[in-house]
Amino acid sequence: MFVRRHVLVLSLGGLSALAACTSTSAIPGAQLAPGHVVNVQPQTRSLLSESSQRWLVSYISTSHAGQNTVVQGLIDLPKTPPPAGGYPVVSWGTGTTGVAPQCAPSLAAAPSRLEFQNVLLKQGYAVLRTDYEGWGAFAGRPDLEGRSNAYAMADLVTAAHALPIQLSNEWIAAGHSQGGGAAIWVASMKERTPSYPLKAAVALAPTGPGVLKFLNDVADGQPVSAGAQPFVAITALAAKVADPSIDLDKLTNPAMKSQIDAAKSTCIGGLFGMPVLQPGQYLKKGPDFEKMAKFFAAQDPAQLKLQVPLFIAQAEKDQTTVTPPTTRQMMGALCAKGARIQYKEYPGQDHGSLIMASSADSLRFISSALSNQTLPNDCR
Repeated sequence: MFVRRHVLVLSLGGLSALAACTSTSAIPGAQLAPGHVVNVQPQTRSLLSESSQRWLVSYISTSHAGQNTVVQGLIDLPKTPPPAGGYPVVSWGTGTTGVAPQCAPSLAAAPSRLEFQNVLLKQGYAVLRTDYEGWGAFAGRPDLEGRSNAYAMADLVTAAHALPIQLSNEWIAAGHSQGGGAAIWVASMKERTPSYPLKAAVALAPTGPGVLKFLNDVADGQPVSAGAQPFVAITALAAKVADPSIDLDKLTNPAMKSQIDAAKSTCIGGLFGMPVLQPGQYLKKGPDFEKMAKFFAAQDPAQLKLQVPLFIAQAEKDQTTVTPPTTRQMMGALCAKGARIQYKEYPGQDHGSLIMASSADSLRFISSALSNQTLPNDCR
């Protein structure tokens, strides 16, 4: 397991003390462009067995509030030599790991959720994984904040090119769950990396309109499955980070207090062991719920106009907020705005198993996009 080292204070183009800062403290220095490298630390161990070299990089990105912020990410290289033009790049967005400080993806990723990254490395891709914004004592994690998650994924590509490694300028945005939703946001902001052309995006079980539907159903007293329950507390805490005026005591029922407290200190795996509450014991309708609903409505990728082709993989038996009907709804909205989408559902698969079940199709799509081949388009 990796131990996070805080970013040390460096004098960078007028940027003063980051004073043992966390990876996401808002910082001054608007002159620092997104992707500017703050610190690089070579890593001697990796949970990715196919990795030959790894770096932990701290870099400038943009927060949900539009401010400069420092984000951390991992860069892994394959064991094979770089091809002419450098390793092709996949910037990966991880699904929700929790919001407690120790739940940053670079610290909390389970080996079983890294299988596809190993496949990418074995196929010769450089794999980049951002921690997103919002970790540490001086910041909160605005989970599911699509725009800032996408900025973090894209800005890590820029940061990676500052290292003395051979990388292709072209890249793919890919991710699962929250990261899948972020990959769709990346696909709408191609201009974020003008020097490094984004070729396409891959979204596995991407969060979308199902999040707001789920929250409305919960507040209306619908039952919540054990597999979806942890997301109630996580989304409530994330909404409060985005809008500090939200009063959690007015947003949630008293029975939720233990789950809210647990989510502040426990990663997603531990939250699945919490007792399942009865319908009606989770959220309360009212002004604070409306604030939360407004935040998550703004994160729905269905509103976007995509600039590059997209592959969406959906599990038939997904019992989280990412259901086949809501993903189809999102696809229809994207198609109506001119998107080019390959869409596939996977019978018998759930939210987690989808990653490897769809891996062959994801690899085929990525390879075709980087080879400038014509990609399937299921938009009608």
